[in-house]
Amino acid sequence: MGGRGASSRSAARVKEQTMQNRRQQANRNRIDKSIQSYEKQIRRHEDKVRNPEKYADSWKNMSSQEREGLLKHWQHEIETQRGNIRKAEERKKGMK
Repeated sequence: MGGRGASSRSAARVKEQTMQNRRQQANRNRIDKSIQSYEKQIRRHEDKVRNPEKYADSWKNMSSQEREGLLKHWQHEIETQRGNIRKAEERKKGMK
């Protein structure tokens, strides 16, 4: 009878470990998906910087100060997303 209880506890530990592994993998997958989204946003904003007239209908009518402000905003967005990627990678590293 004692052996059967130990076997039961062992099976429960294996099951719990399996569930924990699945949760951790799901978390890693969510982080990877976030990173991909951040990278996509970076590419989009880099294209905005390269081709502003494509994204700002009134680009030609903007003053140089307005243009500079918009370009600066897009650059800031790129840096923000890069920071988000760094944070996500750190969270991923911290996982077992």
